[in-house]
Amino acid sequence: MRLPVPNYTVNAEPVAEHVWLMLGNNGANSVLLEFEDHLALLEAPTNRAWTRAVLAQARATVPGKPLTQVIVTHHHFDHTGGLRVAIAEG
Repeated sequence: MRLPVPNYTVNAEPVAEHVWLMLGNNGANSVLLEFEDHLALLEAPTNRAWTRAVLAQARATVPGKPLTQVIVTHHHFDHTGGLRVAIAEG
């Protein structure tokens, strides 16, 4: 039996120029950083579904720039739970 995939809503709240807090309805947050030629995401937290939602919102927030990096601050699941998804998406 497959468990249902949660439906997450992610909002990109501007924090500073080229910086967004990626927050939503699951309690885990990431930060999107825009550089001249790419994007980076600080933390890939909690689980695969949440990270997919964060990646989709990041790409919608700054279309046309590739998301090439995920920065993990430490090894706890609430910071790394979706890391495999981020790596799989390139």
